[in-house]
Amino acid sequence: MRTPLAVKKAAKFLTDDFATKYCHLGQYNGYEVYTLEFLEDVTIGFPWVFLYKEGEDVISLNDERFVFDIIETAERNTRERRKAARLAKEQSNLKD
Repeated sequence: MRTPLAVKKAAKFLTDDFATKYCHLGQYNGYEVYTLEFLEDVTIGFPWVFLYKEGEDVISLNDERFVFDIIETAERNTRERRKAARLAKEQSNLKD
């Protein structure tokens, strides 16, 4: 999945100073969730998450009260979608 330009602009304050790559984690309450993987050792505190929805401003968060729940939920949603797709494919293969 390509990282939207709006997310790249929102994360610019980090990507200008550090070597990073974007990670798409999944969905959270209708938003696509992105974070950064730092390619060098850095101390920045809590992770940054960027919530993206087409036509809306990107929401940037690094508050411990929210980010870990968002990350966990997005990753769980991704695992569940992948599992459902795998099961559907297996059932389709059995019918053939």
